[in-house]
Amino acid sequence: MSTEVQKRPRRYTEAEIQRALTEVAACSGNTHMAARNLAADETSPSIDQKTLWRWQHDRAEDYARIQQDLLPAITAKAAEQHMALARRQMEGSLVGIERIVSELPHMEHRDLVNAVGKLDIGSGIHTEKAQLLAGLPTQRIAKSSDELLREFEAEGLKLDAIDAEVVSEETLSPSDGGSERAVPA
Repeated sequence: MSTEVQKRPRRYTEAEIQRALTEVAACSGNTHMAARNLAADETSPSIDQKTLWRWQHDRAEDYARIQQDLLPAITAKAAEQHMALARRQMEGSLVGIERIVSELPHMEHRDLVNAVGKLDIGSGIHTEKAQLLAGLPTQRIAKSSDELLREFEAEGLKLDAIDAEVVSEETLSPSDGGSERAVPA
């Protein structure tokens, strides 16, 4: 007759569960990473990845709320890290460029040229990623008013022309912010 000791599952407090779900959210849903982080944190209980995964799915509403609350801080931190990487790569580019300029008369350093190009590309990628995460535009699109009107109409928005009566006309010079043509008042 074997005497097996049945291992009871550990009971976690609500605060421990919320802390664990917060760590999962901070790790963008990666329960393996969250389990490692919790194990390394002396103030948190060590919770296995399967339990974290189960809580992430069984407590989906709690997890979604935590994610929503943490998302601005997470994206701000990621934007900050990308900007730091972009700055570091720009510094590397400057060092490489200085070396290229000093060696232009004897240039045979294709590897150096290639390295500077890659640093510049990396700098651009991290700058754009930082802009994206910070909520800044990553591209500029110029459209004419006719293009915008066509797009609005395609979406079902109809803009009617407004009838206006010209009361007086005056000519504005370009220095006044106008053109040389008559402008309705």
